[in-house]
Amino acid sequence: SIAHAADTGGTEHFELTVVENKESKSGAEIADLTIKNISGKTGTNVTFEADLPTIFHDKDMKQVTFKVGTLKAGESRTYQISRKAAGTVTTNPLPTTGNNATTALPTTGDMTRPLVILAGLFLLASIVTIGFRRFQGAKSLFAILLLLAGLGGVATVYAAEKTYHHRDEVRNHAVELAGATYVFHLAGEGDFEEDNANTGDNGGDNGGSEVTKNFTITYYINGDKVTNLSLVYGYVAGEQATDLKTPTYEAEDFSGWYDNDTYTGDVITSIAQTETGDKVFYGKTTPKTYQVTFDSTGGEAVASATVNHGQTVSEPVAPTKDDAIPNVSSVPYGPAPHDFIFKGWYTEPDLTTPFDFETPMIENTTLYAKWGLPITEAGLVNPAVASYADGKLGTPGDAIWFANAWFQILDEDMDDDASNGLQALVIKIEYIGDSKFHGSGVDYFDTSGTNGYDLSRTNGGVGQVIDTWYATNIASNPALVDRVQKVALDNPDFTAFSTGIIFNSNNGPFDFNNGPITWFCSNWHQDNRFATTLDASGSQQAFALSYGDIHRHMGVPEADSEADSNVSLLNFSSEPSYILLRSPGRFAQSAGSVNNGSMNDANVQYPVAVRPALSLLID
Repeated sequence: SIAHAADTGGTEHFELTVVENKESKSGAEIADLTIKNISGKTGTNVTFEADLPTIFHDKDMKQVTFKVGTLKAGESRTYQISRKAAGTVTTNPLPTTGNNATTALPTTGDMTRPLVILAGLFLLASIVTIGFRRFQGAKSLFAILLLLAGLGGVATVYAAEKTYHHRDEVRNHAVELAGATYVFHLAGEGDFEEDNANTGDNGGDNGGSEVTKNFTITYYINGDKVTNLSLVYGYVAGEQATDLKTPTYEAEDFSGWYDNDTYTGDVITSIAQTETGDKVFYGKTTPKTYQVTFDSTGGEAVASATVNHGQTVSEPVAPTKDDAIPNVSSVPYGPAPHDFIFKGWYTEPDLTTPFDFETPMIENTTLYAKWGLPITEAGLVNPAVASYADGKLGTPGDAIWFANAWFQILDEDMDDDASNGLQALVIKIEYIGDSKFHGSGVDYFDTSGTNGYDLSRTNGGVGQVIDTWYATNIASNPALVDRVQKVALDNPDFTAFSTGIIFNSNNGPFDFNNGPITWFCSNWHQDNRFATTLDASGSQQAFALSYGDIHRHMGVPEADSEADSNVSLLNFSSEPSYILLRSPGRFAQSAGSVNNGSMNDANVQYPVAVRPALSLLID
């Protein structure tokens, strides 16, 4: 029986794909059509057909056919089609078949075999006829050899034709081109050598052909067959182990390859050298998830969250944080607070970058809680939660706890630049004792080259009392000192003080060399000079307020009369009513003071309540 191999049917030989050509900048829809030989064998007479979407039609041409020719195992060819602005279709290479003057392609391996078989039969008949004639008039041996040679020639012709024809089709292949979706129908076909047509299942010799070593690999992901990934679609048995590639996804995790669609058993990473046969592998994907951990930095524990790739994490309920510090029940605001102020979530431990909860998650993330004005065992600054009603810490009048004492905010930011934190001017609510302005002396200025406040720091006056309190309660604790800002105190001598200020005319000129100073100032309560300033070259210290601080930092207007200059934030009527300032008073023997919130002065020899002020970083 003389026959040929039939179409192999279900085993794919070609991978057929269409993708957008993204390198084009012409604005036209352009597609790359690719045919790849995944059979593990060389294909000949290969053709590649594409039924085109309507937008690619050119007159009657609805299909293009590319004559590929020979396509070796693993080899691929890419052809480009495009619809240009004029509506015409071009191909590269240009099609040689299609609906204009086409030659129908065969669907089996019958392209040339009928002619070959007829030629073989004609040759066989001729040889047999000649053989019989020769048999009668020549040596029988020669005739028999001639007959066998003829039969061998026919057998050789048939043996050379042990090939089969194969056709693969991909229907309804949807592709997005330039933002629109188009559907293609693709087909590839060609001739392949039949290397196991006459071989039994167990390799027995039923005709002498060699058992095939080339096998295909088919993949399914999430139940769908895939042919458009960079995977290994065929292998050659007996040569070496074949590693299976793992597809990667930006937003999903891949499970690995399994030999069953229930994804059970061991993950398969390679095909052993000794294995044979076509293979089918199954895999699945799951969304990538990330862990968002909330580090409350010592506060109430906050549960972590699991978020899918590209999604946002919900902001949790703000945690709380408390710390036990000594109760101070004698101050106007009651016991010291135990709660920290939660300031939000930050992306790094040093708490410099706030986290935006609209940020898509693309990795595991830890967020850190920031707390306002934390307390240590030494008693760092902490807001009095019950002492400010507007919800904003820093408003003048708010109370904060610092160095185991209550302080009241007089100016929320001394440099008026919130970008570097709130450097608040604060005053201690409880006084630290009574003191004369000078420990000795009867005049504010006793010599022309000194100033009264600096003198008080050396002779047991108000400045020395404040310096001693600072050294005892703050300077010995580095954590507290870190909150104290460097300042410069503008303490004028008499020359600077007397320049630009109005003295009562009946006092005449002043002479430090001729007895007591008897000057008298009529507008002492309006003196807005000599305010405290932040100064990086200054020093960390406590200090007495000046009239300049009251006007420039506290915003008290420069009233025409003493009675109109009320300073409500310095109204300590429930405590000793007077508070000493560092400014000169209205006459030579007095220093500035505030009494029940009103501008005043006091004799330098009278003991008056002392309340130190500080510049503190509170944010």
